[in-house]
Amino acid sequence: MSTTPEEFPDEKEQINLAKNMSLGILWDVLSGMLIVGSLVVALLFIVIFLNPQSGVNPYPPTTLPPPIVTFTPSPTPKQVLPPTWTPGPSPTTVPAETMPAATETQVPPTITQQVTETISTNEGEEVSFVIEENSPSYTENTVHEEAGCAWLGVAGQVWDENGEPVDKILVEAGGVLGDEEISFLTLTGMEENYGEGGYEIKLSDQPVDSEGSVWIQLLNHTSKPFSEKIYFSTYNDCERNLILINFIQKPLQ
Repeated sequence: MSTTPEEFPDEKEQINLAKNMSLGILWDVLSGMLIVGSLVVALLFIVIFLNPQSGVNPYPPTTLPPPIVTFTPSPTPKQVLPPTWTPGPSPTTVPAETMPAATETQVPPTITQQVTETISTNEGEEVSFVIEENSPSYTENTVHEEAGCAWLGVAGQVWDENGEPVDKILVEAGGVLGDEEISFLTLTGMEENYGEGGYEIKLSDQPVDSEGSVWIQLLNHTSKPFSEKIYFSTYNDCERNLILINFIQKPLQ
């Protein structure tokens, strides 16, 4: 049986067919590589998004150093009147020994605070407060434990004729302590460590001996005296560096 030339493919057609098959395979390979590359790039984006500090990130974000916080606490200011305040004229000095003392110790009950302007005085008499019996008394500074013996001061309470604590009365301390002249001013009701109507004045950073050269006095809101100047002594003694002086209003007539 013989084969005619028309039964065999032409040589050019065979070559074209081979080329087409090669190109198809090449396009398939390139398409597959493009898909794989896209998946790899997408995976890298996801990894970098979840962890910017990852080693696969060619441009990781800069890590900022922690901020340095500098804070210097300031002491809480204590509410006192300006030291430059000058009181009005004071009456003739009367030593503590010549002043009348209250005949009965008053125990202040818990009541609503009063203001200075509500204090009534005996008619024709400006001085209406005297020191309580057993004042002054001396004790160790237990209020300011951090200061201990490096502290000297006078403190106490002020009550009206009914034994009720009185706030917002001026308390002035002055005189000569050691070789220095002193002058301090505060208000009653500012030191609850000593009870309602309490006050406190720091006189020195250390106990000092003085003999009747320091005084304390109550003043009303117009700087007129509510009491005589009460003179007292101080001691260079750590067990007597807190002087307690309580004032009580004389009964109204």
